[in-house]
Amino acid sequence: MYRLLLSFLCAVSSIPAIAQIDSALGITAPKEVTRDHKQLTGSLCDGLVDERDKANAIYNWITHNIKYDIKTFENGSFKSVKPDQVLKSRLAVCDGYAVLFTAMCREAGLKAVNVEGYAKDW
Repeated sequence: MYRLLLSFLCAVSSIPAIAQIDSALGITAPKEVTRDHKQLTGSLCDGLVDERDKANAIYNWITHNIKYDIKTFENGSFKSVKPDQVLKSRLAVCDGYAVLFTAMCREAGLKAVNVEGYAKDW
């Protein structure tokens, strides 16, 4: 049984992943560019050609560097923010994440829009 399982794992691991996304792409950027979404986008997407790679780099940076603002969410004091405000505070609720991601995608030449909606809290 062990030999069969090992053979199967070796065979599966040799199959190339066609749609694999690099989850490390874009996690870090030089500190001097992280307060301006245009400079940050340029730093993250420099040398990337594929639209998916650009979106992935932007997504990874945001999700690894911006914290969800639980206090604002809990007290319901939502207000519209600009992308650079999110970068400065490093905190956001849903709208802040979306505004920053959309602005950075547009700066990278990607088509992006924000879609407003409602969220159900726990």
